[in-house]
Amino acid sequence: RAENYGSQIQHSSIHRDNYKAKNLNHTIMEFVTLENCDFSEACATGSIFRHCKFIDCNIDQTDFEFCEFYDCEFLAKQPINCSFNNSGFYNTIFTNIKFLCCTFTGCVFHKCYWDRGNIVNSTLEGAIFRQCTFHKNPSAKFFTNYAEGYLYYN
Repeated sequence: RAENYGSQIQHSSIHRDNYKAKNLNHTIMEFVTLENCDFSEACATGSIFRHCKFIDCNIDQTDFEFCEFYDCEFLAKQPINCSFNNSGFYNTIFTNIKFLCCTFTGCVFHKCYWDRGNIVNSTLEGAIFRQCTFHKNPSAKFFTNYAEGYLYYN
């Protein structure tokens, strides 16, 4: 399925769209709000997201490997289970997020803000957290049953 491969989406508000199992590789989204969208089993490898909001989206078994997230925001009621290997998160806000059984191998989190969330039973090998803020959940309680090997700089 290549109907969305390499797409560019800007200045949009998208509600309840179905991206389930779609090929979103190398997509560029800028200033996009995605609310209640289904990204389950989608593949978005190598995509770039700038100033995007993911609000209560289904992000189950999604492939976000080698992606870049700049000034984005994630808000969710249900756990997120996917792969973010080798992705970068810069000035990204995570609110009420529970990452469950995710892979973050080689990820960089720079100046990210975490509000009421955690990472559980996930792989963090080689992940780097630089100048991140953990509000209402200190970093010591943030990482639960993780694979060792991440670096945390504050």
